[in-house]
Amino acid sequence: MKNLFIILALLSFIPEASAQAWVKEKAKDGITVYTKSSTQYRMKASRADMIVSTSVDKLVEAIFDVKAYTSWMPDCAKVQLLKSISSDELIYYAVYLTPWPAANRDVIVNIKKVPIPGGYKILMTNKSNYVEVKTDVVRIPIYFGEWHFVKTNLGTKVSIEYQTDPGGSVPDWMIQGASIKTPFDLFEALKKRM
Repeated sequence: MKNLFIILALLSFIPEASAQAWVKEKAKDGITVYTKSSTQYRMKASRADMIVSTSVDKLVEAIFDVKAYTSWMPDCAKVQLLKSISSDELIYYAVYLTPWPAANRDVIVNIKKVPIPGGYKILMTNKSNYVEVKTDVVRIPIYFGEWHFVKTNLGTKVSIEYQTDPGGSVPDWMIQGASIKTPFDLFEALKKRM
């Protein structure tokens, strides 16, 4: 027993072994939001799940229709398709409105559709150096994650998991609140769009 305690104590110093678990933060209207702390990033990672009675293909189509983001995605003020690599991959630029006292943010994202059992995942990677930094907004320096769309007996299970950092000067209370509010609002908006 003493040896087991020593091994566990040593493992706690290894970053992977001491990684934080997902914590349920909000469950409402069929949407569940989780966060996870990290020693690497200022903002908690976010995860959200829901089931909707829409096909996998329609959901994937909505995510790839980046030009329509301003009509349904919360706080999205501007979107520009920068490069269509294939029918399964593109790069876009977006500007998001940010509450005072923070400045608006922009981000460049590469999305790529990959088949998985029962559906697709969409990989999201940040391309922050793809276009020149603008002077009237703050560039989001960190953004990566995945969407998952999987067919189930109850409908399509939709999940998103991502890590971001808004960059610049943002109050800590605003950053931590956004790790719950942003994915919840996004999922509510996606449900309405469907």
